[in-house]
Parts: sequence; structure tokens; C-alpha cells
Amino acid sequence: MTTLAEAVLVDVTLGAEAGGVDFAARLVPTATVSGIVFGSDGRPATGAQVMLIPSSGIVARNATMGACLQANGGFEISDVPPPPPPPKVWVVGLGVGGGGGGRYTIQAVTRGYRSGRDRFAGASLFATHPISVDGSDVTDVMLVLQSGATIEGRLVLETGAQKPPFTLSRVRVTASTVDDAPCSSTPRHGSPMTLRFELVNVSNGRRLLRTRNVPPGWMLKAVYLDGQDVIDTPLDFGGVARIDDVQLVLTDQITRLTGSGRDPQDAPLKEFTVGAFPADDRHWQPQSRYVKAARPDQNASYQIEGLPRGNYLLAAVDVVQEGEWFDPSFLRQLRDEAVRVWLNEVTSTELDLTLEAQP
Repeated sequence: MTTLAEAVLVDVTLGAEAGGVDFAARLVPTATVSGIVFGSDGRPATGAQVMLIPSSGIVARNATMGACLQANGGFEISDVPPPPPPPKVWVVGLGVGGGGGGRYTIQAVTRGYRSGRDRFAGASLFATHPISVDGSDVTDVMLVLQSGATIEGRLVLETGAQKPPFTLSRVRVTASTVDDAPCSSTPRHGSPMTLRFELVNVSNGRRLLRTRNVPPGWMLKAVYLDGQDVIDTPLDFGGVARIDDVQLVLTDQITRLTGSGRDPQDAPLKEFTVGAFPADDRHWQPQSRYVKAARPDQNASYQIEGLPRGNYLLAAVDVVQEGEWFDPSFLRQLRDEAVRVWLNEVTSTELDLTLEAQP
């Protein structure tokens, strides 16, 4: 197993043993990947880290492969297996693409790199290159460190009954990485105080453009790039110097899901977490805007707002680990017993839950 998509959930209760956890080893040809990393001044780089990331997406932490640079800027990564097939990803300027199996992205990143008259001296520099691995050694890979992309755009306010918020100074635009890639970097947040924002030094890798600190009653509805809504499509800005006129649409036409939790005797309950997740499992992804959870207030009432319109499943649990609502294996366990609910824009839906004590 080299990716999280191949992982299998194993339940182990307190004081119990889990047996029958077997692994089937596959004999596959491995290869060595080697090359050299250069700085923007053409000289061999120092202090950079090189990693291999499968194009299939999220990588298990203990399955990443990498190497530190040698004194001459060279690197070598051995025992590299063929990777699984990649998912679809929006490559900026090319649209949605995929590619065949056997693909890796080799990444180099360095922090605090200074060379000559580099504009981003002292900031992270990056280098990426796609390679195919099929059991034969890959040699003479050359990477040239450079600054990340600059993304410039604006916020568009779509309002119905409300007036636009008085100030947007707290709103932040981010390009957060979808993959758990060690060479990824979170760029500086944009500050759209005048409805415009700029993100600088955005490295490659699958990213989603999102907003933070949006005023209550508002949500991100759409992200337009080249005239297409890519709000749920990971973007890769590798090799791109600048992207202009990205539009992020904020709306006050949002969904609200409210209710309470009670036991079979109709007594209010306060110690539970309720989560809403889409019936369509294609949206069971990290950072999915289709997944939200909430805890009840002092009146045993919960509220979840800002979900896109659609068909959802609602489930309540006693204990949930951080990030577990985005785990497909966890959601599969909840699916059969979950309550189905349809959410429409500009409407509030009330749904009370009857919770039974678990043994």
C-alpha cells in the first residue's frame, strides 16, 4: 500500500485484539531516480529537499520517497515502485486532464534560498517535473528552482435580501493544498479589503481556492477561472508565473439545517456531534465543502449552514476524531443508518434526531 486510497479501516476496541489483518505482497520492478537541482543563477543548488509524489494524489506519510541534495546539487532516490493511476486535475491553461499510469511528480523545495537578484530572495523556491517510472532507472533529471505563481483576482458579492457586509477586511483567500505532500507550501493569504486579492509564491500541487473568515450568513458559491466554475476542481499552478482575473463569488443565499438531539424518552441530549455529508460519494474528499459538522448548544440544538444545495445524509456520533468526517471509510460506516435530507438554497430545513445510547 502506497496511497491512502488503498487503506482499509480496522476497528480495534479497548482491550480487544484485531485478527486477520493480512497483507498481500506484490512483486513489482523498482527503479532509481536521480538528477541535479539548479538555482535560478544556473549553479547547483544547496539546502533543498527532493520528493517523489504519485500523480494519484494523497500519499500516506510513511510511503513518501525523498532525498536531500548532495554538495554538487545531485540527488538519488532508490527503490521507487510504479505508482497507481492519477485522478483528474485542472492544469491551469490546459483544463481538466489526467494522464496515464506510472506517473510521478518530482518536487524540489528550498526555504530561505538567496541567489543573485531573485525577486523572492529569502522566500521558498520550487521546482517540479513529471516523470514516468516503469521499473527502469530514470537518470539525468534536471530541476531549476524558481518562485511560485502569483494569483490575482476579485471577490464578487451576490446578494439577495441582505446588504453587503460593511467590511471585508477579515476575509482571506487561500490556495490550500489538497494532498498531504511534504513539499507543498501554503502561500500568503490575499487581503481583499477592496474586493481584490493577490496570492504570491503559490507552489505546484493540487489546490483549492477558498475563503476564510467570511461574515456570518455568507458563503463561497463559485470560483471562476477562464470562464469556468472550478470551485470543486483541484488546480495545479506549477510552471505558471501569473494568473489574472480569478473571480470568487460570495453569496448570502445559503442553506441552513437546524434541529435538536433527543433520547428515546424525548429528553434533550448535548453530548454528540452531528455531521452532514453528501449522498454522492464523489464529494467525499479532503476539504470538501459538502461536508460539515456541528455540536449542539446549551439548548441541545444544532445548526449547520453554508452547504451547497443537494442531497445529504445526516448522522450523529458520540466521539469523532479531528478530520474523520472527511474519511471515506468512516462515512461508509455511517451511510446505512444516516437520515437523508434535501437542502435547497435560500431555505431553512429543520430535522430533529432521536439518538439511542450505544452499548
